[in-house]
Amino acid sequence: MIADKLGVSVSTVNRALINKGRISEETKRKILKTAEEMGYRPNVQAKALSSKDTLRIAVICPRDFYFKTVIEGMESYRKEHEEYRIKLLYKCDDFQSVADQLSALQECEHDEVQGILISAVHPTQLNKQLRLLFKKGIPTITFNNDILGGPRIAYVGLNDRVAGAMAGELMSKYLFSGARVACMATTSAAMGLRERQICFCDTVQKSGKNIEICGPFEYCDNFDLDDILEKVTHILRTEHVNGIYANNMFGTYAISCALRKLGMKDKIVAIGHDVNAELDAFIRDGVLDATLFQNPFQQGYQALKVMVDYLYLKVPVFQPILYIRTLILMKSNLEECDNRLFL
Repeated sequence: MIADKLGVSVSTVNRALINKGRISEETKRKILKTAEEMGYRPNVQAKALSSKDTLRIAVICPRDFYFKTVIEGMESYRKEHEEYRIKLLYKCDDFQSVADQLSALQECEHDEVQGILISAVHPTQLNKQLRLLFKKGIPTITFNNDILGGPRIAYVGLNDRVAGAMAGELMSKYLFSGARVACMATTSAAMGLRERQICFCDTVQKSGKNIEICGPFEYCDNFDLDDILEKVTHILRTEHVNGIYANNMFGTYAISCALRKLGMKDKIVAIGHDVNAELDAFIRDGVLDATLFQNPFQQGYQALKVMVDYLYLKVPVFQPILYIRTLILMKSNLEECDNRLFL
């Protein structure tokens, strides 16, 4: 990238290439010379955008406490780069289905958006609509949950296969040979969540410790805590497990609540995903042994950054998959959990 080669910001490169904004002649000369050497040309779409009042980008994702932090990351980038005049059009519902997201995508053309950021609730059922929009010049970047075989220009988020395997390896190290572990899995069709569950189970089975996996026991991600608590409580009372795992934040919260309610925090190893104030407290109290942190703030920040770079500069997406580093959070390193510091 020109910005990396010259040690300047992307916005400075943008001002030089579209000949707009404050920039010294010497810096502009260096940027234009480097752009020519690297084969870059001003993006036709960028010129069109420069004449508009705002850069309109649709954001499609569920509305919950996890995605609230993703959106905070996007808003942080937007405020840092006011020169782009970014307008984020949030199309968020409490429980997004495939139908909800298809409807939101159909609205995007009428809303005259230049790009779409989406956390896909299904790996394939959105592809037809995304392909139609791409043919009309509206690119898509997925975040948090990816699609298969669709026309997205990039994915920003966790490597869910690695995260599931890390959870499985950690659980295996905690447990003794011949132990039993319950696997809790959301019914969501989102690709990343399925990958976590599969890789967790596969890693535990290959640990060489003859650990028996009970489940997966599925739960509906509808935030009905009483319903999932009843399921988890029944499993803990009847399956005689030594460990329990959940593949998303809601499930992790539910297993933590059940362990505390039953007074079993010192008897069963609990590992899950994500962190918020409630899960932070469970870790500090020793109820939840570890959680895999996927940094939602940086997912939002980086997804919007990649989209803006793509729309304003003719910057080929050399890295179509941008993985956010997976961290294991335990009681000993919770103090380091600052969403805005980790990539």
